[in-house]
Order: sequence, then structure tokens, then C-alpha cells
Amino acid sequence: MRIIAGEFKGRRISFANKKYGNARVTSDFVKKAAFSSLGETLSGKSFLDLFACSGQIGLEACSRGARVVINEPNRRCNRFIAQLIDHWHLDGRIELFARSAQALLPQLARSHARFDIIYLDPPYPKQLDGHPLSRAVLTRLATTPILAPNARILVQHASQTPLPESLSGLILSRQKKYGDTMLSTYTHSVTF
Repeated sequence: MRIIAGEFKGRRISFANKKYGNARVTSDFVKKAAFSSLGETLSGKSFLDLFACSGQIGLEACSRGARVVINEPNRRCNRFIAQLIDHWHLDGRIELFARSAQALLPQLARSHARFDIIYLDPPYPKQLDGHPLSRAVLTRLATTPILAPNARILVQHASQTPLPESLSGLILSRQKKYGDTMLSTYTHSVTF
């Protein structure tokens, strides 16, 4: 894996997949598609990577100028990301959490954090509240106050997992399939 654009373009992320329980990581193809939809620069934007795994999505956003919050509940993966943040001297530019999404969202709301872009890539087979984790967390995000006006949520999910056309102020604006992965983009239509 490598950073594809911005300040850290070309830097490698040496995430040894087998060392971290064969975690599924976002392919460079899907990452490139996601970020091409967001634009070359994310300067001035706030970005939340809610299920970071290797940290590559949040690091890509940081490389493009975003203020980034990364969350990875798996302690070993979180330590890997923390080491990258330290090694790349990004302590003041990336905030790192190790919480479940359902615990972190209320914490962010209490701190009055607002995000322009949220990237959701939960483990495909996991469930919450009887639904695939991607749908359950999207449902919670739809009613949380952490969404900035016109925020975008990119959901990377299994292509066989359907997501709704709209959900409490979120409108499905784009959907593209990449093998067994679907990338669904929602726009927050509620303004304050």
C-alpha cells in the first residue's frame, strides 16, 4: 500500500495483513476511486476514518490536507497506526482513537466535532442491532450531530449488502461496484 497523492505521495504503508488476523484492507483501486470523487485537495476539510484497519484512508486524507480523526478499535492495528503517526511526525495533524464506532460517535458529538467527510469501512461480516455493521453505523450517523452541512459519507461495504436510497437527511448520491466491494456515497442534505 502507498499514498497516492498529496504531501506524502509515494510513501509506503507496510501493513503485514497476516500479522493482523488477515484483516481486509481497501485495495488501491477502491481507494483511488474514493479519493477521485473527493478531489485532489482536502485542505480545510475535516475527515473521520471510523474503521481504519491499516490507517491508509486517514493517512491519504491527511496527505491531501484534511484535519483527520482515525478510529481503529483493534488494539494491534491501532498500535500500528500510532507508530506510523509518530514515524511520519503527524502527532498534531491526526487524532487517533481505539473505540467501537457506537461508543466513539456520542463522544465526538459531546465534543462538538463536525466532519465534512466520513469514511466507513467496517468488517463486512460483522453485525450490530441485527443489521450489517455498515448499515447499522450509517443509521446512527444519520441522526448524529457530527455531520457538517453538506457532509459526505463514503461507505465501503459488501456488494451483496443493500443500503437504503435515503436515511434521515442522508441521500445516496453515488454507488459503484468493485468486485465484491461496493462504494456508496451519501450526502447530508440537512443544513443548519
